Amino acid sequence: MADEANKNTTPCHVDKDVLGDPANEENDSLAYYINATGHLLNVLHSDDKLRRSPLAEQVMALIRFWDAAPSERDNSKAYDAAIDAHLFGTVGKALWYLWRRNDPQLRKELHRLAHDPESLVGTQYLFYVAGTLAAKGFAVSFVPEKGKQGEKTPDLHAVKGEQQIWIEANAKQPKRVVDTPEKIWQMIRDIIEEKSQKFSNATYSPGMIVADISTAYHLVNENGTVPFLKLRSDLCRLFGDDLSQGFVYRLYEDDEWESHRENQGNVFAYLVDEFSRIDRSKRHVSQCLITITRQVLRDGRHISFPKGHQLVVHRDAEANALLDLSRHVYVVDSKPPR
Repeated sequence: MADEANKNTTPCHVDKDVLGDPANEENDSLAYYINATGHLLNVLHSDDKLRRSPLAEQVMALIRFWDAAPSERDNSKAYDAAIDAHLFGTVGKALWYLWRRNDPQLRKELHRLAHDPESLVGTQYLFYVAGTLAAKGFAVSFVPEKGKQGEKTPDLHAVKGEQQIWIEANAKQPKRVVDTPEKIWQMIRDIIEEKSQKFSNATYSPGMIVADISTAYHLVNENGTVPFLKLRSDLCRLFGDDLSQGFVYRLYEDDEWESHRENQGNVFAYLVDEFSRIDRSKRHVSQCLITITRQVLRDGRHISFPKGHQLVVHRDAEANALLDLSRHVYVVDSKPPR
């Protein structure tokens, strides 16, 4: 990909056919992310300040690794290089769809990513969400920050046909290990409390919180049960022939939902409870998506990057559930705010 004559200034070649087909992200993941990383490098090199950033240097080194013949690589580093390609490739994917737009806030976020290592996890996830929506046909814009005016704003605005949504994305590298039910509950509580504040202004309605919990030990629970929810089959409204094709489950129709041990004391139970207790007279949040995006699976010489998305929607917004982000939809009613 990188031009050997002048690796510091010449953009690298990317396969547009690979990036042009969203299905390649799943069907040929590593090739897709390597090409998307190459596109990120091209974007960085198109800007004088970005070209000289620590990020550009790191991405260039990664591209050089993958450009080398397999016999010339240090293949003990291939696994870590694949993880980095996934990390930077998700940013390159978003830029593939969005860079040509006149979006000053997008450029600001890219400069933040390029120069501020502390922002890597959160900003990379923001680009992940933006790229995922853009690949699904949404027109995505980054919302200008208004912190100097004392106003909190969400991160993204997405429009597709008559559907529109304002999105606040959250991913952090925790300062402590989140490995007990108590810590998981605190994490979910803090996400809902902090991020719902971005939707205090009715201008940003309908609102959606999107949060990644990849760094948490999300399978632990209070009761020691297997990490599966207990649902009533007669209440699952299937999108196809079986659950794998997606479903809508109205939790408020299941009178016994909270009584089952499988549905208590785990990350999903905490999410449902906290999301249900948002005071929607003050905060205009109607959906919450929880994701796991940083999984890496290796089977022999094959490597994959599976994603997990679960969507919780308030019953008033069920008709507008963002099915492009998740086909597993749980609908809740309101509970009294804390």
